[in-house]
Order: sequence, then structure tokens, then C-alpha cells
Amino acid sequence: MISMIMVLNQKGEIMISRQYRDDVSRVAADSFRIQVIAAKEASSQPPIKRIENCSFLYTRHLNMYFVALTKSNVNPALVFEYLFQKIRVLK
Repeated sequence: MISMIMVLNQKGEIMISRQYRDDVSRVAADSFRIQVIAAKEASSQPPIKRIENCSFLYTRHLNMYFVALTKSNVNPALVFEYLFQKIRVLK
């Protein structure tokens, strides 16, 4: 199950977030910002990153990152379908 959904801008600032479970914190979001966005490695790396025992599934659309966080084992195809549907709705 997804623990948290975030939309970040290109600088890594959280624009929208929704926490569904209490097993992840905003500190994990900061570590994602530092290790992926600040390192400018989002375009050359796979869209799944494991940081501090959390799985980050993310995609970039225009200047925004759509990120799903989870600590459990989820189906990545379903998570990415959810993120892409969210992008389609927000267009």
C-alpha cells in the first residue's frame, strides 16, 4: 500500500502531499530531494529508488516530480498507473 503521495517542484519543494499511513515521514521526502533531485540524477536513473528503507517511485512531468512512497512491497505497475492518471487529471 502507498504510504504517501507527493508532488514536488524542480527545486524539490513539496507542493502537494498526502500521507495515508504513518510509517513514513517528511524526513524521507527531504532525503529524496537531496539524493535524487539535487544530484540531478533523476533523468539518468531508474524511476524506483530505495532510500532509508523506503521505496520511492517517481516520474517527472514538465517541471514537477510525482512521487509515491512506500515501505511495503507494492506492485510498481499499479503505482505508476496511478501516478500517470493523476498527471492526466491535473492537465
